Amino acid sequence: MKYSSIFKNKIGCNNEKEVFAYLINNLNDSIRYWDYFVNWKKVIGNTKDLEVDLNILNYLIGKENIEKEFGYLLKKHPQIVRLIPVLLACRENKF
Repeated sequence: MKYSSIFKNKIGCNNEKEVFAYLINNLNDSIRYWDYFVNWKKVIGNTKDLEVDLNILNYLIGKENIEKEFGYLLKKHPQIVRLIPVLLACRENKF
């Protein structure tokens, strides 16, 4: 979550950690479970879909020239490019 001054003005939080703590500490018991906030089937499905490509990236572990090896992987497995926004936790496809 990106920190905004509105958090300071509205709830008195000075950083992301305080905002998260505020959120967790102020959740009320209700009839809603965590499934209300997160579509776990979708998360697990998306994770499974990316798992093979993530394992392809394991090839890079311990390589001396990781940039060159990454280029090799991109040529051999171009589908791994879709992992970049996922690994950077970015929803936009433009960098």
